[in-house]
Amino acid sequence: MASACFVVNEWLLDDLLLQNGAKAREQSYAFLLKLLEKCDRIVVRVPSPWRDKAHRLGKLDPRSKYAKMLFGAILKNTQKCHLMYAEEIQPLPQDVRAAIHRKDIYLVETFYSVRSSVLITKDPDLCEALSRHQTDGKMAVRLRDEFLVEYLGQ
Repeated sequence: MASACFVVNEWLLDDLLLQNGAKAREQSYAFLLKLLEKCDRIVVRVPSPWRDKAHRLGKLDPRSKYAKMLFGAILKNTQKCHLMYAEEIQPLPQDVRAAIHRKDIYLVETFYSVRSSVLITKDPDLCEALSRHQTDGKMAVRLRDEFLVEYLGQ
């Protein structure tokens, strides 16, 4: 069975931190459960704002099922999470770097460094900018809500 590799924008952590409401939190928890069930995994850049926010979740609510799922079942499991360090990061093409917001550079660098990956974002502008720069067809950019409907429906 082929596996997917996801670079997930910070929406996942915002959802788990209850910043986007209870429904979004449960959808993100369902995403993590499905990730465990399938042969898929996420990619996390180290260090990064994403990782910092994940640690904030762990400190704020370490006993919650959300923190336990994220840390115990996903981030500490090498079959479910690939930690990507600076030496593994490929430089972005200048036209791509110029097309995206500065705060998103670390995510897009990670995305471009993982072949056959899917970047999942809530930001339609980022999605559009990256879609214009796709050349090899091996990487995809998906909006969170559309992706979750499809992924959780499988």
